[in-house]
Amino acid sequence: MTHRRVGLIVVGKSWLVNLIIGEDRFEHKFAPSSVTKETEFEEKLVALNTGETVSAAIFNIPGLIENDQEAIDRNKVEIQKAFEQRSTSVIVFVVSTAGVERTRKEKADREEKARKDQAEREDRARQDKAREEERKE
Repeated sequence: MTHRRVGLIVVGKSWLVNLIIGEDRFEHKFAPSSVTKETEFEEKLVALNTGETVSAAIFNIPGLIENDQEAIDRNKVEIQKAFEQRSTSVIVFVVSTAGVERTRKEKADREEKARKDQAEREDRARQDKAREEERKE
């Protein structure tokens, strides 16, 4: 039995799996970008309600969504590693609306900064043009 946690970045996947396995095995922290960069896993014996004990591989893999394409491509490779290591799995998708809101705010902040930068460039261009016209007079 294999469990993989898949989801957005910085939503607590590593923290959640540490809680499930009962130990602080995978690094977790609140950060502006992903904490998990490489696929890692922990083998655990799990008692089923039938009384049977099975081995389970609990994977900790990077999130799906990042802020830049290079990180997305890297994470795709790492996620694929987990699927290649265990072809049959139970996949747990972890999503947090806080992460979505954070992403929306970051996008709005970037757009606002781009507008301000553009306004500053236009203002400098007007000032440069005015100075150039003064020199011509």
